[in-house]
Amino acid sequence: MNDLKRLSNDLLDLLEEKNSSLFISSSSFCTIAYYVEMMLKGMGFHKPEKTLKTRQILNVVLEIVKVVETNHVRTILATNDLAFSDFEDSMQYQCALNNNCDAIVTFNQSDYKYADQTLINVSSPDEFLKAAL
Repeated sequence: MNDLKRLSNDLLDLLEEKNSSLFISSSSFCTIAYYVEMMLKGMGFHKPEKTLKTRQILNVVLEIVKVVETNHVRTILATNDLAFSDFEDSMQYQCALNNNCDAIVTFNQSDYKYADQTLINVSSPDEFLKAAL
């Protein structure tokens, strides 16, 4: 089993065991939808079957995660936050803060190196799992 799959399974097992929630932003959900559609297209699926399969897969994702939003003020903060060179990372950070999330779990911790770690913990999947166990 590759590392990404192992980490994903371990994280999902931990969340279930601790009765915790996994949150993603609505923009991340749209990104997942896009990748699911591209994967299905690559497998030879076409509309309307591709649309049906995409919806089925997205409904499974929605059983695992809760989709959360941000707001106008947080979007302004994200737009002007000089701690981030990547706007999408800044939006993810503001969305997590807006929803009182405990942590951002990412493979790209360096994208958050200047984020205020006193407001929210940013950790790799391995670090998050080790701290939670």
